[in-house]
Amino acid sequence: MANKCSLCENAMEETRGDYPFPESGLPNVVLVYIPLLKCPNCGNVEPMIHRAKHLIRALALIVLSKPHALCGAEIRYLRKHVGWKAVELAQILGVDKTTVSKWENDQDPIGSQSDRLLRVIIRNQIKVKELHEAAVRAEREERFQELIRVIEKDYRDSRLDQLCSILDVRRSSDHACAKFIVEERDGEYYAEIA
Repeated sequence: MANKCSLCENAMEETRGDYPFPESGLPNVVLVYIPLLKCPNCGNVEPMIHRAKHLIRALALIVLSKPHALCGAEIRYLRKHVGWKAVELAQILGVDKTTVSKWENDQDPIGSQSDRLLRVIIRNQIKVKELHEAAVRAEREERFQELIRVIEKDYRDSRLDQLCSILDVRRSSDHACAKFIVEERDGEYYAEIA
């Protein structure tokens, strides 16, 4: 199945190259030698970004670790990365929402103390977000494993019921019903009258 160009609907060709990434919301981000889809008809280039969530997180961590003061686009990027509105960030930092707006629009540079506080708060929020996601994944995995156990138990019980009916034996709820032994070997059930 060929990928179609989002602009002209022609088939696109896969290639590799550098891709300016303005969609990130940060200035001057270039993804180096990544898979690209290029339209030979109109020249449109679309990135093939695998694990985009990890890329966005990596960009946030890079911004947090830069040695110089944050610029407006970087402040906005970090705020949006953790899902906060400007007013929420203002409340957390103890500043007016217009101050955050001025920082984000490069009308007023962020002070060094606010810069450091913002970085610490955002870094901690990222860690909290990661811990929450890990907990959700673990809970999903646990639910999945429980579902598998239930399905397997239902399957075993239905096979046992089939064997009981074949052997014309009633099975009690505690499985101690008859004088026969049911054994599972290699995914198959074997019954033997005791």
